[in-house]
Amino acid sequence: MTISLDCDVLIAGAGPTGMSAAIALHDFGFKVMIIDRHESGLDFSRAILVNSSALRALKPFGIDEKIGKAGVPFTSMAIRGLRGDILSGAVGDPSPDGIRPISLPQLDTEHCLNEGLSERGLQVERPLSLISFQQDETKVESVVEGPSGARTLTSRYLLGADGAHSKVRQILGIDHHRTPEPLEMYSQDAILAWEGEPDLVIWILDSGAVMAMRIGKDRVRFAATTRATFEELGLSPRIQKTTWESDFEVHFAQVDTYGQDRVWIAGDAAHIHSPIGGRGMNMGIADGIRFAEAVRDGNFEAYAADRHQVSGPWVRKNRRFTTLVSDSSFKGRAFRTLIRAGYRTVSMVLGGKAAQTIFSAIAQG
Repeated sequence: MTISLDCDVLIAGAGPTGMSAAIALHDFGFKVMIIDRHESGLDFSRAILVNSSALRALKPFGIDEKIGKAGVPFTSMAIRGLRGDILSGAVGDPSPDGIRPISLPQLDTEHCLNEGLSERGLQVERPLSLISFQQDETKVESVVEGPSGARTLTSRYLLGADGAHSKVRQILGIDHHRTPEPLEMYSQDAILAWEGEPDLVIWILDSGAVMAMRIGKDRVRFAATTRATFEELGLSPRIQKTTWESDFEVHFAQVDTYGQDRVWIAGDAAHIHSPIGGRGMNMGIADGIRFAEAVRDGNFEAYAADRHQVSGPWVRKNRRFTTLVSDSSFKGRAFRTLIRAGYRTVSMVLGGKAAQTIFSAIAQG
């Protein structure tokens, strides 16, 4: 029986996860449609770091070159305590394939991915929301709704790259296992003189932790366990302008399964965690490309197993670390004292290689 298809794969969600999947699927020879419920993309940048793993996954499609030209390679980091540097040094040493992590705001990363879509004759259809779907042995029928009303799209497969509140995941009935009580964190983008400072600085203080990442000339993203901990650094007099700031909630979540039959999920729809380590967008990009490979190879079990093996341990580790580093009780203060001592030991043992080792453990997964 011949099936009348609108596309081989319908992708719900046009963030980095969905766009990466669309680019890979197109290059593998599949007809793709990508929809998004928002009228436009992000108007602020969530992620800052594009790590080596994500760049390596994007390399066959030429997107790594676009990101490399638009961003700045990470070259240095420092971890600081109550009295200055605990360790510091060079990071981002290239692997044998020469790929270095890149500092680039998510808005610009999405621009690179959008450019990749356009070069392939693809565009995001927006605003278009997924309302419902049903699947059988041969196809998925998805009801979508936009300004002109509702219609049905028929595809061989459906990918839910539609974020933490994924409609696809909800309809499938997959438990996100999201933590009920969020952690409160603070972030801001600031303009201030940063010449001579490392690209990444992490302060581990008695009250909590702060991370600073260079995102351009004299432009820095700060993320802190609390606003008060950030203010404790005494950087406010140096800040010329705050371009964006937010007090926000952090949840942790990880699905047990990534889908069933012809409908699958990826990115934040499958896993969420704190910004510590900067892996959220990067794991989503890898999810999207690995899903495209599963469509090509017809092996979705391998997709689910592979991605769960990556995201599951990281979400657990990220949750433990973030919870302890944010804890204002005696237990939290003791943990941060222990962490500072641990990093000093690493610095003494590894010397000039300490920063690279720590950076790889935190951000390179």
